Amino acid sequence: GLFSVNILDVDEVDPNEILDEIQSWGQFDTRDWKHIATYPIRYAQPDSFSQGHFNQNTKRIIFAGDYTQTPSIEGAMRSGEIAASKIS
Repeated sequence: GLFSVNILDVDEVDPNEILDEIQSWGQFDTRDWKHIATYPIRYAQPDSFSQGHFNQNTKRIIFAGDYTQTPSIEGAMRSGEIAASKIS
C-alpha cells in the first residue's frame, strides 16, 4: 500500500519519527515501510480564517470555500452547504 502523511507547522521532518508515531497508534505495522519522499508545501492552508463570519450581512454575494469556515475539506464542504442554503 501507499500512505500519505500530512504534518502541519513543522519545518523539518524525521521520517523515522513519523513511522514510530504511526506504529504507536496500534493499527499499522510500519516496520517494513519505506519513506519515499517529503514535500514541504508552504502555505498549504491559510494562516487565518473567519470561522463562519464571512457570509454575515451579505444579501447579493455569497462566499464559499474553506477560508470561510475552517481550513479543511470539511470547512469547504460546510461552506458549500451554507452557501446553497442561502440561495434556496
